[in-house]
Formats: sequence, structure tokens, C-alpha cells
Amino acid sequence: MFFGRKADRVACWLWFILTLAGLVEVETDLAAVQALQHDLNNRIYDVELDPKTVGRGGNRAGKSKDAAASLAPQGQPNNVDLSVGVDEAEEGLEKLQMQSKSLKISRWKLYMDLVFTSYLVFQIRRFEAPALAFSGLASAALSCFKQYGKHYAILAKFEIMDQPPNPLATRDERFTYLRKLMGDKGSDGWDTAWQEGVTPWDQGHIQPPLRDFFESNDGKALLQKKSENARVLVPGCGKGYDAAYFASLGYESLGADLSSTAVEKAKEFWAESPELKSGKLSFQTLDFFKFEVPAAKYDLVYDYTFFCALPPELRAPWGARMREIVRPGGTLITLVFPIDGPRAGGPPFSVDVQNVTDALQGSEEESADAGKYWTKVLDIVPQNTEHVGRERLAVWERL
Repeated sequence: MFFGRKADRVACWLWFILTLAGLVEVETDLAAVQALQHDLNNRIYDVELDPKTVGRGGNRAGKSKDAAASLAPQGQPNNVDLSVGVDEAEEGLEKLQMQSKSLKISRWKLYMDLVFTSYLVFQIRRFEAPALAFSGLASAALSCFKQYGKHYAILAKFEIMDQPPNPLATRDERFTYLRKLMGDKGSDGWDTAWQEGVTPWDQGHIQPPLRDFFESNDGKALLQKKSENARVLVPGCGKGYDAAYFASLGYESLGADLSSTAVEKAKEFWAESPELKSGKLSFQTLDFFKFEVPAAKYDLVYDYTFFCALPPELRAPWGARMREIVRPGGTLITLVFPIDGPRAGGPPFSVDVQNVTDALQGSEEESADAGKYWTKVLDIVPQNTEHVGRERLAVWERL
């Protein structure tokens, strides 16, 4: 009996000491994981939201090795590779968040074990029965919860859990769903698409042909002659990558979209941009065909995937509106896409430069007078693009 009680005391002390040691270890690991989370989150934020990075072609899917290496903090948790690009780094951040959650559960379980063993080791009699019952049950529940979370994550990873099929798995399926939204809701479908994340046109970066133009002699000449307060309008701006690029070039840039959700996402995405804070970059929800045009009009308008989103019957009104909003001597840059030939259906509707020309110059009967409203100063086929053969960059000067 004596040796039995002695062994029981020794076991309780060992349990108590191991619990304390485990608690110290968990607290240390948790602090390290949270520090890595903070560091990695800041690095992703700096690389992804820096307007200069985006302006220089900061493609999330194509970071340079140097930029990718900059995302890797000193030291890594087990099984988390952080020396990768932004997308992979975000996956690493998600793993860190799961690890942090697991460690927090372990910490609370150890706290309950500490309460339980303290009562046994120090033979505390006050509230002994309820304290032992509560701490024991809580420790068991936390242990079960931790194991459930661990196994659920494993099952989800290998798609063993019942999951509804994804009806929008491919880009074509997303466009099909988008067209259904347009058919069901009309122009309101754009906001629904942004709310549901059905935005297959959002590539996460500025369009390379636009950047290449401004790095060419023609683009540099345009920048040299712009006034200090030159204003740019980007209709259908979406998340605002191109609008932010214009602001980084020194323009007062307005990104406009019919979808209030898109505008809010753009404001959130560029919240830390110096241009947004200074007022050089702004975003507004407005109807391109109805908003009040400033008296001074715009020095430059940029159209990419806006013209092709309009039904063909709105092309002539688009051209008339461009004549209203671009000042004489101003510039219209059109990145014409998608040039798919005689393809029916949309959006996006198949377009070509002649469609744009006809819309800008007036009705088809009037378009024979090619110099009536605009002079086309550049028409090139971009090579540095994801849509080789389906895009043309045309630059127009307002007469």
C-alpha cells in the first residue's frame, strides 16, 4: 500500500512537470509561428500591393526568383516552404494559420491538465471535485477537437470529404455563367459576378502591352507633353490595376466601374497606395453613359475589356460618349480584345479595330470621313501578352 501511494505521487509529479514543460514548448512554438505569420503577411502585402511592382508587371503568377526569395522570412516552421512566389506564400500563410490554431488548442488543453495535476500534486481540497471534473472533461474535449480538426484537414486535402461539385471549374464555364448572369439580370449581373467572385477577366496585374507602350518612344513622348494635372479615366476598371499604373505615371487617375462591389474591392486593394492616399488615384461607381462629364474633360481614356463587354448595339453610343469625354488634343488608348473573328455571343463579344473605328467616327455612313473626330496615331500587334494574335493596341488623338 505504501509503495502504491508513493508510485502514485511520483506519477502525479512527473505528469505535472511534463505538463509544465509541454506548456513552455507550446508557448515558444506559438510565438515563433505568430512572428512568422506577421513577417510573411507583411512581405506578401509589400510585394503584392506596391503600385510600382504592379506597374512594372507584378504578375502574381510570374514573380521573379528575386521577388519570390524576398517573401521568405528567416526560419521556417516544419513542412512549410516559404521561399516561393506570392500565391505559394499565401498557401504557406494559410498553413501557418492552421498550425497556430492547433497550437492554441494544445495550450488550452495543457492549461486544463495543469489544473488537474495541481490538485493532485498539492492535494488541494477546495472545490476539488468540480475542479477535477471540469478540467478533466475540458482536456478530453479539447484533445478530441484537435484530433477532429487534424483529420478533417487531411480528408479535405485529399478530397475524401463530401464536397459539392464545382460548376465553375474552368475559365469557359465561368464565362458561360457570366453570360447567364447578364441574361438574367442585365447590367446588374456585373455586380453579382464580383460578389460571387466570377471574374475570369481579372488577371491580377496591369496589361503588359500598356506598360510596353509607355516604355516605348511613343509612350514617352505622350508623357512628356502631358500637363501637370492631366486626368485619366479608366472605365470598367475592375480591381484597378491599370488605373493605379496611370497614377504611378503622374496622372490624376479615376478608375470607374458600374459595379459598386468592384469599386470597393479596388479601394481595399489599393488602400495603402501612396497615389490613393494623395488623391492621384481614385475609384468611383458610375455609369459610363450617364455620369456628368467635367468641364475640362479628360486628357486620356483607356479602354480594355470595356468595349468588348458592351452588346454591339451600344458600340455607337460608346463612340459618341468617347467624343464627349476626351478633350480636343486628348488621347484614347484602346487595347482591342478579344479578336476572335465571326464568333457569336458574349460578353466578351468578339471585336476588331474596325469595330472601334466605326464606333469612334460615328455611324457606318459617316465613317467614310475617317478624320472627322479622331486620328489613329498607332496600331500595333502586341507580342508581350498572354493573348498573342487576339489583341491590338490602337492609340487615337481627338481632333
